[in-house]
Amino acid sequence: MKPLAVLYFAGSESDFPALIREAGIRFYFSEPLDRGLFDDIQGTIRKARGDALRFLQRDEKCVFMGRGSGALTALLLATELPADGVVCLSVPLDLRRKTALFTGLRLKDQQYSGAQIRRLYSAMKRTEYALSSLHCPILSLADPEDSLASAKSLQILRTETVDLAEKEIRLIRPGESSEETIVEFLKRVSEMDPIN
Repeated sequence: MKPLAVLYFAGSESDFPALIREAGIRFYFSEPLDRGLFDDIQGTIRKARGDALRFLQRDEKCVFMGRGSGALTALLLATELPADGVVCLSVPLDLRRKTALFTGLRLKDQQYSGAQIRRLYSAMKRTEYALSSLHCPILSLADPEDSLASAKSLQILRTETVDLAEKEIRLIRPGESSEETIVEFLKRVSEMDPIN
């Protein structure tokens, strides 16, 4: 059986769940994508795709994982490339505040203009339309207090991935550890027959 490894699309290594590190699962990081989908969608996706293609050349089962716009990147790449699974944490497929398309939005001490939010929204719609191409197991968890993604994002995932045998899509309850859920999902993926 091939070992399992995770390619994480996020702002920094410190965002990576500690419990996964402790579980002995190998992980790799794509370069930080903090503002990428807000500023340069095509360049960010092209760079992330290059990281993913190099990652897929390893003799390991490959899971793409991300948080926020990194989850959007991981999900989009999983519709295009032969990943063995995808983990999305607060993936924005729908905006909590539609007015942000015009007024902008403040996230984690950074201000994003309406134009930047519209570019992100474009990537959201592109990913939503590609979801029918997803053929790998998915775990998607969302925080009901997320400042960017609305709860409708989970409904979009449920509807558009109806044919997937292995999927878990839900809100995280207050005080619940998402890390244990992620580790359990990764263990299930590691025991499955490879997709590619």
